[in-house]
Amino acid sequence: MADRPIVRADPTAAASFKTAIARPRRSAPAKKLTPFIKRVLAESPQNPSVRGVLDYGCGRGADVNYFRSLGIDAGGYDPHPPFGFAESPVGLFMVVTLIFVLNVLPTEEARLEAMRGAAARLAPEGVLIVATRSTVTIRREADRKGWRAWGDGFVSDERRGTFQHGMDAEDIVGLGERLGLRSQRPLPTVPDTSLVALSRRTPTTRPV
Repeated sequence: MADRPIVRADPTAAASFKTAIARPRRSAPAKKLTPFIKRVLAESPQNPSVRGVLDYGCGRGADVNYFRSLGIDAGGYDPHPPFGFAESPVGLFMVVTLIFVLNVLPTEEARLEAMRGAAARLAPEGVLIVATRSTVTIRREADRKGWRAWGDGFVSDERRGTFQHGMDAEDIVGLGERLGLRSQRPLPTVPDTSLVALSRRTPTTRPV
């Protein structure tokens, strides 16, 4: 019997949840950023109306569970109801993480909207941490797996219509500037990953 032809599905923002990995452990950025996040929380003025960490676009919640296991007041939000975090977060947070979310959205408008939603939950003195897969990493994987070019990225799975778009630090900073956010502090490095801390404050330079 002849193989059935692959039915191509062009990517949409609504299909981005299909890239969420059912990981039993925290993401690499969450682990690497833990000392930084703890320091931000420790240095922040005490405000009972401001919570600790919100993982925006948390998927199935592995990083949320990881932060909670460390005693951090953490919440999660993901618009895909089966993941269990679709209820809109209440209040503001000192740290909001946006980890491997922007790179799976197929348009710049969708990425900007996701960042806007994350920033809306940020306390005035808070820090928005954005992690994406880097441009060189995505291009390397696209070449290796024969991904089809689409828009400003690649279709990573033709049947499911999932998408990957590599982003470097300057791309993240550029989106943030459109929302009135500035690159704030240097962050530790994670292989194949772009990491940026954004805030509404005047940038400062502190050692990691």
